[in-house]
Amino acid sequence: MRDFLSQFKRDFALMAAACIVLGLLLLLYPETSGTIISVIIALVLAAAGVMHILTYIFRRYPDDIGHMDLVFGLICAGLGVFLFLHPGILISLLPTVLGLLLIIDGIVKLQSAIDLARLHTGRWWIILILAAASIILGSVALINPFETMFILLMFIGASLIIDGLFDFWTLFSIHRRVKRFRKEMEEADRMARTKKNAIPVEPRD
Repeated sequence: MRDFLSQFKRDFALMAAACIVLGLLLLLYPETSGTIISVIIALVLAAAGVMHILTYIFRRYPDDIGHMDLVFGLICAGLGVFLFLHPGILISLLPTVLGLLLIIDGIVKLQSAIDLARLHTGRWWIILILAAASIILGSVALINPFETMFILLMFIGASLIIDGLFDFWTLFSIHRRVKRFRKEMEEADRMARTKKNAIPVEPRD
């Protein structure tokens, strides 16, 4: 259980840090960050495709029967090369993808708020408000009421920075509440063992 919580906190913190870094890039360099992010995505797809192809080639027969590594690898590698040569396609889709990520993150925050409410924490409603804010910001990015793509990217960048900072605050709140809950459970368990092991004293005549 502790390993799972440690892994969860580490992954959550990495996602929050990634949101802040990506947000800074979009906010400070809206003209070039879209191209950079698109190229990175294309290279990741191509690398994943090559890895799947190599996995298929070096997997021993008949272990490779039924696996789709070759097909999946060729598709990923081909798509990665195509997008690398035509980054404008990804740039046009980037606001939609990032808007959807904000909405998904808001849904994750919604579950965190419910979990904190079940733990009887007093500030679960703050995370509920943050969840609503993430969903609203993501929806605005999808609707795109801005005049230029650069303004939209800057808006998404600012939203990601705010979202990442709130994620760190959420992680801190959950960690503090879980730690307190564990301490209360350990104290209750210790008191129960003490009561169970207590030797009854017979009254004297």
